[in-house]
Amino acid sequence: GIVVSKNQEIIDDFLEPGKITASKHANGRDWWILSRKFNSNEYVKILLSEDTPAVVETQQIGDSIPSPGVGQAVFSPDGSKYARLTLIDYEKGGFLSIYDFDRCSGDLSNPILINHKDSASAGGVAISPSSRFLYVSSLRYIYQYDLWSADILASKDTVAVYDGFLDPFPTLFYHCQLAPDGKIYINASNGSMILHVIHQPNLKGDACMVEQHGIQLPTHNAFSLPNFPNYRLGPLEGSPCDTLSLTSTTPVPEQEFDFQVYPNPASDFIYLSSERDSSVGSRALHWRLIDALGRVVKRVRVNDSSLREKVDVSDLQPGVYFWEVH
Repeated sequence: GIVVSKNQEIIDDFLEPGKITASKHANGRDWWILSRKFNSNEYVKILLSEDTPAVVETQQIGDSIPSPGVGQAVFSPDGSKYARLTLIDYEKGGFLSIYDFDRCSGDLSNPILINHKDSASAGGVAISPSSRFLYVSSLRYIYQYDLWSADILASKDTVAVYDGFLDPFPTLFYHCQLAPDGKIYINASNGSMILHVIHQPNLKGDACMVEQHGIQLPTHNAFSLPNFPNYRLGPLEGSPCDTLSLTSTTPVPEQEFDFQVYPNPASDFIYLSSERDSSVGSRALHWRLIDALGRVVKRVRVNDSSLREKVDVSDLQPGVYFWEVH
């Protein structure tokens, strides 16, 4: 667990600001990190592994998009697609690049370039948990593209138009992030205390349920969201790069407890439910409700003989919370 090497320069070149993201290698252990060289169509591929800290290769593909430009880049959850949004200015507009991605070689292929000229100066991208729908937040609009369509460009659908909400500045759409709960959260391009939410990103068109300013934050946020790659992505089974045998053939023992928390979302009451393995001795479960800042806001002790426990949450502020049980 010690640091054995640090301050090693990996790249001596000019890269486009931001828009760095990563996806698991097809072996399920290593990582591909992609970035684009400044003002070019050349991508830098960094292979991060336990044996070699970083191997740098480059690939020229697609059209050369002017730099610099704000925006965001993302891999699909299954690692098969790579999308990149670069917003230049009002005259040139924003450029959405979509590629197929090879998790074995780190190569991009089949480039699609879409030019949005909608007066956007900020925006971002996210892809649904199913890896089917690509969402582009373009300041005043949220667009949806069907990545499974034979004509991705023609599948464009406007699923949200900015409603004018102020907090205290305009809460225009900016960066996006797919969260572990399967929803996509979008922050604002101005300092605000809200997040927009796409509740059902796996569904087509308006059924995706965009809720503007749906999450109240405990403090101000502006311009940025954390970049979480898909840590749960495993090896690409059956590919020539699935060489680490990370998929075990040994049966996984069943968990002692099966937990459920519902409904989600909730405003007044929630229910904690667990099913205990009869072979495990009797013991109580301790639940802790934690807010987005890591503070414990409720503690609940449930005897394992209780099939369901009702918890009053009407006193809590609207927001995102996490349950921990031990």
